[in-house]
Amino acid sequence: MDELARIGFAGRGCTVCTVAAGLSLKPGEACIVATNDGLDAGTYLGPAPSACCGADEAAGDSHEASGQQKTPKVVRRVNAQDRARLDENAVLAEKTLLSFVELLRAENVFIKPLTACFTLGRERLLIIFGAPEHVECRKAVGKLQWDLETRIEVRHVGVRDEAAVAGGIGSCGRALCCASWMRTFRSVNVRMARMQELSLNPMAINGCCGRLKCCLRYEYGVYQEAGKSLPPDGTRVQWDDQEGIVVGRDVLRQRLLVRTCEQGMQHVAAADVRVVGAVEPAPNDAKGEQA
Repeated sequence: MDELARIGFAGRGCTVCTVAAGLSLKPGEACIVATNDGLDAGTYLGPAPSACCGADEAAGDSHEASGQQKTPKVVRRVNAQDRARLDENAVLAEKTLLSFVELLRAENVFIKPLTACFTLGRERLLIIFGAPEHVECRKAVGKLQWDLETRIEVRHVGVRDEAAVAGGIGSCGRALCCASWMRTFRSVNVRMARMQELSLNPMAINGCCGRLKCCLRYEYGVYQEAGKSLPPDGTRVQWDDQEGIVVGRDVLRQRLLVRTCEQGMQHVAAADVRVVGAVEPAPNDAKGEQA
């Protein structure tokens, strides 16, 4: 069975590719990948875990959108000739991107240019841009295709994809997940933050794109499983000779923050309490907002 590897493409995220037999690469090493559009250059990020071959991941490949296309294959390392060609392509792609912006501006259409890149042999030019609404750009694309004599693909992306293309550093101090290894965007909602007892301050739970952080999902399953045995906020509980209402939960430590009438707030082990009743939740806690 062919070895599977994660290959990063500049401005286009990560793709799982097969590796030619006998080819050994080190993380961060540049390589040439055979795709349906011709040879392309990428960076070896490491072996691909088996989970990347599942249906959930395969459904949203950021580099090869069609599920009927063959899996890209790493064929060799980047050599000196490839490097010179890539440098020429980068210069031409940048000029073409500026021309694309100017052609649209002449039609009073304004976009946020993100990146443009050729395949190694210039069989295709991919232009990625952001815009607040649909952009009609067939006229500009047609003119550029006539001038360059190559196929041009334009991709209008949303704010989450803009962050993936532009890259950056997250609040954790590491490169953005969407720009370094993620292949798909999965839905995230405020309930995940609530389950993990995180502040709902947008500055704390929103990422660089302005949407909810993708990493809210990473530990959600663990918190969800551990929280099944804990009474929800608003539940009336008893322990020893005291009674109070649950106002907070420490899911991982299996402890509750309980408000009592006599002794104020108290931390109590969940195993020591007995549920005696419930209080209706606040209206604004009824539903989470999906990203």
